[in-house]
Amino acid sequence: MRHDSLKYKTAGYLKDARCKDVKVEPELLPVDPRLYKSRTNAQPGAKLDASAVGVWSRFERSCF
Repeated sequence: MRHDSLKYKTAGYLKDARCKDVKVEPELLPVDPRLYKSRTNAQPGAKLDASAVGVWSRFERSCF
């Protein structure tokens, strides 16, 4: 299974589970890599695969 098809299938499952505001490839907020010790993607225009509100708690956005 290709990465793009998995991304869209995940978004479809989130919609089927009645999550709110499901987005495919939303951009991450810019971060300063010096503030994080882990391997943080600090490139301009970095994107997630999918995000949705209401996966784990009612008004919280979850990122995948």
